[in-house]
Amino acid sequence: MSGTRSSKVLGSILACLLAIIAVMTEASEGTDVDRCILVGHNADVTAVAFSGDGSLLVSASLGDTVRVWNVETGQMLQVFGDFQGYLSDVACSPDRPLLAVFDWNIYIYDLATFELCDYWGAGDVMSAFHPDGHTLAFGTVDGGIILWDAETYETVHSDRTAHGDQVSAVAFSPSGKLLASAAFDGTIRLWEMETGDALKFVGPEIGVFSLSLTPDESTLITGSFDGIVQFWDAGTGEELDTLSDPAVAGETITAIALSADGHSLALGSVSGSVYLWDMTAQEVICSLEAHTDVVHSLAFSSDGRKLASGSRDNMAILWDVAFLVSVAPTIRAIIFPSSIAADQPQNGLVRFEDPEGDIVEARFEMIEGDSSMIEIDPGLTFDSEVAGETNGAFRFSVRVTRAQTVTLRLTLIDAAGLESEPFEFTFTVE
Repeated sequence: MSGTRSSKVLGSILACLLAIIAVMTEASEGTDVDRCILVGHNADVTAVAFSGDGSLLVSASLGDTVRVWNVETGQMLQVFGDFQGYLSDVACSPDRPLLAVFDWNIYIYDLATFELCDYWGAGDVMSAFHPDGHTLAFGTVDGGIILWDAETYETVHSDRTAHGDQVSAVAFSPSGKLLASAAFDGTIRLWEMETGDALKFVGPEIGVFSLSLTPDESTLITGSFDGIVQFWDAGTGEELDTLSDPAVAGETITAIALSADGHSLALGSVSGSVYLWDMTAQEVICSLEAHTDVVHSLAFSSDGRKLASGSRDNMAILWDVAFLVSVAPTIRAIIFPSSIAADQPQNGLVRFEDPEGDIVEARFEMIEGDSSMIEIDPGLTFDSEVAGETNGAFRFSVRVTRAQTVTLRLTLIDAAGLESEPFEFTFTVE
């Protein structure tokens, strides 16, 4: 057999083996969480990002490759290569199939066709897409912040003096009203996108590797290069707190990501453990164990049901964290007569489902009718007394003093403030 033929055969065998082991799905050795290990990178996985619709995961490595994976199957769909330097970041548009890759230069790819759409060299290192998908913000090695239009492929704003050193992190608030940026000189800026006004303050002197803004835009979360996670007042720049928990005592935190609903903060560590911190309870609720070395990057899918991690162990991992997502109650039916007698109490029944069993309030609103002539027992807004039930029913009573047509709307609210889809019903009073 010739050397060339032997190489081809060995190459085919290796390709088959890689296809077999490229996706390994199993349960985490820490908390019992399903995971999908994505094998293919041959160096540190430095960045991960989900496509806007959550169907794709993009991972970048020191091995000068960017890989695109099918989130549902774990199949590798595309490999981008031939980059010129350290792959520092990847970002996906939330509403269009655009991927930005940074290696001191910027590459824009179409995730639908995997074609290169644009490229330019600008010394850019970190990026974030605006929630509307139209604007990409990125930081530069000389401390600048640049805004780029994803439709025209043109720069719409440039501030080369935003920071005094290389930009290390950028992030938009979920609403897109604020842009946060940080640099290696310890400075942090919070920009109002509408006015361009900025709050500048000094954060951790050692510098920040990651930023997140809570959905209400009141708090900025930073992860610094000394492994400490801190919380800051987004209005004043005042330090509010430092994350502390016995579960992470002695750990050096190397990556952070906040879920879109603001309820869960993922923490990557030097040891390879990934911790899930409950923002309300202020405690670690579980650890995810699979990585064997430093976790460099973390990202939640937009619906919060998947978490991706990238590590020095050359692996990207997809974690099924759907258990973190709060589910709103559902009104299945309201049983009430289509016609009732005036000035006579009439009982009704509400059937519901609530996976978390934490309904705390039922709220009636009058859509049609004279509100001065209707009484609802126990009231327009009341505790339905079904907390703890996941599938059940509760009763109410309505009395209307005069003939008319009435339309009521009912909404159920749970302990997290999540509301059911409103349910309307109409009846006549005779």
